[in-house]
Amino acid sequence: MDWATRSAPVPEPVIRRRLSEHLGADPSAFPVVTAELFPFDRPNFQVALDRFLEGTGRESELIGLAVSHGYRMGIAELAQATSPNRPVAPDPGPVEYETVMVGSREVMCVKSGLWLISDSDKQLALMLKQADHGPMGETLSLEVMANDREVAERAVAELRSLMDALNVYRGQILTLSPSRQGNLTLAVAALPAVRREQIVLPAGVLERIERHTLGFAERVDALRNAGRHLKRGLLLHGPPGTGKTLTAMYLSAQMPGRTVLLLTGRALGVIEQTVQFARALAPAMVVLEDVDLVAMERGPMPGNPVLFSC
Repeated sequence: MDWATRSAPVPEPVIRRRLSEHLGADPSAFPVVTAELFPFDRPNFQVALDRFLEGTGRESELIGLAVSHGYRMGIAELAQATSPNRPVAPDPGPVEYETVMVGSREVMCVKSGLWLISDSDKQLALMLKQADHGPMGETLSLEVMANDREVAERAVAELRSLMDALNVYRGQILTLSPSRQGNLTLAVAALPAVRREQIVLPAGVLERIERHTLGFAERVDALRNAGRHLKRGLLLHGPPGTGKTLTAMYLSAQMPGRTVLLLTGRALGVIEQTVQFARALAPAMVVLEDVDLVAMERGPMPGNPVLFSC
């Protein structure tokens, strides 16, 4: 029985066979280029991939992948031959879709899939790999396999560029915060509509605020032509109830198309990532609530790492 078990022919996994047929050779030694994504980048990846596949001369086939206990194999694992010590590769399954709401926009995303892509005379396989780590959260990564590493690298670079250009979060009001596991989370927020007459400030104060915010936003082209930078900062201070938050809400509504990033409380710890997002989603405005927490008193204990971090 032992001899029969060892000697019995092992059928080739369906997905490995499909990869071999598509790439024209044994895929087990082909290079794989990986790019880590944030879990909330799923809709960005989907809109970027849709545009990528519309490119001239490109054809594709989507294969659904089954999930096993929250873990999905990567392309390198799917390309390996079956052996007694290797997990059994899943058979193709139905394509799983997930609806992601980004504000009022609905993006239908492939939850997990393997794309076999023909790009003129080049063949590549592309996969969105997801792993659910339970309390540690979800991880997401893009994997591209081709017989030439440079082909895979160019595909990843083009998809990254399209994700930046078509970013679904541009122009939205966003809140960023760290999860308990230290991962970065992002959510689309909605601010109440605030009219100008609802803001009660001493005479001339709101006009000065508008001049240093809305005024610069209206003169972007003139400032650029004059060689001036567009970065501006404004500090609103005063006791609770003086209208600081109300003013920030009013300004957000007065600059449509501008991405607004809100940080409050413990979220100030992700200021560096927030500034990176602001640059990528420009034009953008970053609002730091309770900004006085940034410069907490320094003593013998470790200080606040937010100060001077960006």
